[in-house]
Amino acid sequence: MLPLALNTVLPQSMQAKYQVGIGALPIGLMFAWFLPLFTIAEWLESVAGIPPNSPIKDHPNGIACIVGFLPVMVALMQTS
Repeated sequence: MLPLALNTVLPQSMQAKYQVGIGALPIGLMFAWFLPLFTIAEWLESVAGIPPNSPIKDHPNGIACIVGFLPVMVALMQTS
């Protein structure tokens, strides 16, 4: 049996509404994590003492904020 990604017969036999749902669900869940990510980014910004709407690279704690934010972003995207 072919893996699902390589099966060319399955999409032809599925109804269109299921095909859209199977494609939209993972992408929708991935974009749904933006709200928690922005909340975590604002929290890291306040903890690091970075003023709002200022470049992170100009702040002394900016690199630590980026190093803290990127693993959280990757971890949250892996859970969806």
